[in-house]
Amino acid sequence: MRKITSLTIAFVLTATLTACASETTLPEPKVQKTAEYVFEQDKFTSIAKQAQTAIEKADTQLDKTLLQDRVAGLVLSQREAQYELKKIVGANYILPSIGISPDATIIASGKQFPRSLATITEPNDAQNFQTLQLWSLDAPREALKLWGQVYLFPGLDVPSLKSNLSNVAGYSKNDAKKYLATPDEVSAAYVKYLTTGETAGTSFTADDNVYIAVKTQKDRFATAVADLGSVALQASARENVYRTVPTENGGMIALTEITYDLSVTRQDEEATLRLRGDIGAWAANESGAAVDVKDVLTATYGIQVAFYIPASGSKEKVKVIGAGSPTLLAVSNE
Repeated sequence: MRKITSLTIAFVLTATLTACASETTLPEPKVQKTAEYVFEQDKFTSIAKQAQTAIEKADTQLDKTLLQDRVAGLVLSQREAQYELKKIVGANYILPSIGISPDATIIASGKQFPRSLATITEPNDAQNFQTLQLWSLDAPREALKLWGQVYLFPGLDVPSLKSNLSNVAGYSKNDAKKYLATPDEVSAAYVKYLTTGETAGTSFTADDNVYIAVKTQKDRFATAVADLGSVALQASARENVYRTVPTENGGMIALTEITYDLSVTRQDEEATLRLRGDIGAWAANESGAAVDVKDVLTATYGIQVAFYIPASGSKEKVKVIGAGSPTLLAVSNE
């Protein structure tokens, strides 16, 4: 008799991470009064309001082109994928909130480009957690755009953000020796940690919320598949895809994207592995649909992750301080 295992793969990572992010975690930014500001607060307020309006319109029409004047980077690429899923499943999928606070104090990475501006949005009617936004100004005559956003985890000891003004260049690869590791080194080490559980090379605070949530998701896949198949996880990260902002103790916050593939391999040729939920809907391009695993089905997710990277010589460890809503980017079935 042919075995049929029908699995509804609900994505639990968002709920797991959100439940861990309901308190204020990052101290209020400290403002300097020397040299000159690299971006005026009033100008930022105006731009942030424009971004809010653009996001509201784009979310209503599920049209990424309406975002492009004020949204870029990780927010734009992930929002595009979120719109695609929303078009397929409709009311069964709720777009993750993008929190913007136009009046928030801006913290600048320094005068060089790409220039990052960080803001913190407190809990509000749209979200019950504190978020960190990073805005990017890639060149002198380009527009400032929202580049990345994470919600912050409570209970972590993280230094205050500190703005670099016009007398400070800001982070570059030439400053690598000033930090415990570079953003690319941290991303590469974290990819290995997510994939294998090993932290060799970079000292992380173990069992952070992202690691636990991703591992839990993989374990639930494996439990559901049982002996009819196997489940593998492979994480990855692109080089030079990050934005940074300094902390008062000489460290920095780096925001980047980690992607990971969850692959289900059918091992019992007599069995039918049938996946539902967002994966089934995406694969079939139909709400409520199911997809039968051919040989290997791979679901690719992207998640924005913020790291605190201490200064060189510090006894502190690299920490994951926040993460964005995990986004389903693609499904392949071969």
